[in-house]
Amino acid sequence: MQAKTLLNHLVSKIRAKREISAQEALLVALDALRYLEKELFMLGPGQVELPLIDGLGSHFRQPRSRKAEKLVNLTVLSDDDALLVEEFGTRAMQQNRLARLIEEAYAK
Repeated sequence: MQAKTLLNHLVSKIRAKREISAQEALLVALDALRYLEKELFMLGPGQVELPLIDGLGSHFRQPRSRKAEKLVNLTVLSDDDALLVEEFGTRAMQQNRLARLIEEAYAK
C-alpha cells in the first residue's frame, strides 16, 4: 500500500477528473506541486500576497500603469482579532485589522 502524499493525491484527482493516463497525470501533478511549493507554501497562515504601489516613490499624479508596483505579503488574520471581538466587538476588530494592514503595507 502506498502512502497518500500530496503528489499521489493530485495524480489520482487529475486522473479521475480528466481521464488521462498515469504518466500524463503525473506530469501535470508535478507542475502543480512545483507551483504550490514555489508560490503558495511561502505564505504564512492568514497571509495574502497583494500587488501594491510603491507609495514612497510616487508622489506625483500619474496613471497606475506608470507607477512602480511590488508584491507584498500582508497578514489578514491575527491572533489579536479574537481578543478584540471578545472585548470590544466586531467593529473595533475590523478597524484594528484595517489599520494593521495599512501599517504593514507601508512598512514593506
